[in-house]
Amino acid sequence: MTETIALLNDDHAVAAVRTLYDLGVGIAFDDFGTGYASLSSLQRFPLTTLKIDRSFISDMLENPHDAAITRAMLTMGNELGLETIAEGIETEEQETALRLLGCKSGQGYRYGKALPADQAAALLATAADDQRRKRPASR
Repeated sequence: MTETIALLNDDHAVAAVRTLYDLGVGIAFDDFGTGYASLSSLQRFPLTTLKIDRSFISDMLENPHDAAITRAMLTMGNELGLETIAEGIETEEQETALRLLGCKSGQGYRYGKALPADQAAALLATAADDQRRKRPASR
């Protein structure tokens, strides 16, 4: 969910998200850091994942402020026990810097561009076939 949902300050929204969470659905704040949600939203909603917006990642190697904010969000997410994902990783240098800051998950063009559903399904099927071929034959 985006931070704008958190801004609703609506007990019904919190209850709906809690119901999903109780059913085992993972709940992520997407594009975290770009909206107007307060940090108390991290307390109100039962989250599993925090996704750091790409706007902080894109310039973090050149802009000390973006690097500091990214580091703070990673530390906070990790300390809260949330999976923390950096969005918008495009270069090896960004990936390396994020790993050094304790980031375990990322997404972005460094790993692949968005694909239509049918192409994504074909890519996953090919990868699964490759994995099956690599496994040693069982006796």
